Amino acid sequence: MTLEVTGETSLITPEGRCAITLLEGVGGQSELAESFQIDPVRAAQIQGQLLQLYRSWSRHRIESVLRLLQGVDKPLQIPAAGLILALLINRSTSSERATIRFRAGFKRQEVDNAFFEPVSAFVQILSPSTRADSRKWRLISGWVAGEARRRVGSAFVIERETSERDGRIYIREDRRGEVLDVVARDLKRTQEGQIDSRLLSDAWDGLVKAFRQSLPALAGYGLAHERTSETARLKQDLLRRFETDYGDTQ
Repeated sequence: MTLEVTGETSLITPEGRCAITLLEGVGGQSELAESFQIDPVRAAQIQGQLLQLYRSWSRHRIESVLRLLQGVDKPLQIPAAGLILALLINRSTSSERATIRFRAGFKRQEVDNAFFEPVSAFVQILSPSTRADSRKWRLISGWVAGEARRRVGSAFVIERETSERDGRIYIREDRRGEVLDVVARDLKRTQEGQIDSRLLSDAWDGLVKAFRQSLPALAGYGLAHERTSETARLKQDLLRRFETDYGDTQ
């Protein structure tokens, strides 16, 4: 009924706290008795309180996820928005065109870099004060992909690597518009509203330029799927959603 924090410190669990409360209620019984009688009514009351506590904790987590998906909590962080856009630029929108995260070795790092160096360029244009080291960002297992997955839900598909197969990551084609809505809406809300359509356009261009420099590395593994015409349409779609659907106030 405790969780060890250090070798000398433990944290009492809610069950442990309940047990202490129940045992305090038998304090008047003889210390020589081989057993104690616990009031069953009191035990049922405490059990109900414990269940209510766990229900509130579980409900809080569910409501937190709902707020993220509805866009009423803090906005999507810019690196996660950049990763989403980089995957869309590469047309990683199906299982067949999924970006592979290899299980180990140089090629895993090369693929990670091929995405996160462009994402870093995107971040630096939108938020020059950001000092995060993109070399530590990881596809699938890193916080950036995790943040994107939390914000757009099952539209962002992550298949984690195992000992027998490589990991895969892609955005569902049938939910691309929904994902772009989240990115446009949250970029509008971030940086205290300091991102306008012109700055977003510049950041997009920086992302695309850096991404195209990474294409040879991706092509070496059969992972380069970008098409110039589709990238141009994607930019216009993003800016349209940013300006029209969410009101460009700059």
